[in-house]
Amino acid sequence: MCPSEVTVPRPIHRQAGFTLIEMMVVMTILTFLIVLAGSSIKRQADETAAESTGRYLAQIRGAVVNLQIQHEAWLGGENIDGAPTGTYPPPPTLNWVDAPGARVARGGVADLASLGLLPPNAPRFPSLGETARFILVREGACPGDNCRTGAYVYTCQPISDILPAWQGDIGFRGLWRA
Repeated sequence: MCPSEVTVPRPIHRQAGFTLIEMMVVMTILTFLIVLAGSSIKRQADETAAESTGRYLAQIRGAVVNLQIQHEAWLGGENIDGAPTGTYPPPPTLNWVDAPGARVARGGVADLASLGLLPPNAPRFPSLGETARFILVREGACPGDNCRTGAYVYTCQPISDILPAWQGDIGFRGLWRA
């Protein structure tokens, strides 16, 4: 055999890199961390939106309280049509509907803005996207000593995904008595 034909065994170089198992473990850990971080980010975004919606509903509630104060005679069922001009402000264009044991008038943000109780550029929707509404309630013999009036501000969008135990089976949340 010729020296040129002799082959010298070379050391086998192992290919550098990661095995499939190592890559799968790393991907699993990364996925787990992303899921944990994603839920935390979503929770923070939901909490911020809920706080903003709460402030929005408080602003609407303030406007409804002003409506109750300014239009107390109309709300109490008094006949204000025959009063001299300027005695009472013009009544809202809300229609009273009979309900069991009460009369109810419903309205929204646009009604409060048209009455000048909210700024004209007030947003029509809270951060969570559902419209805010209010209900005026007249109970008893109105007008009269037995007449009771009240108001509620609400949104049908839950303010939080986490439900306190005392609120377990309420159909909608975000109901405030004005």
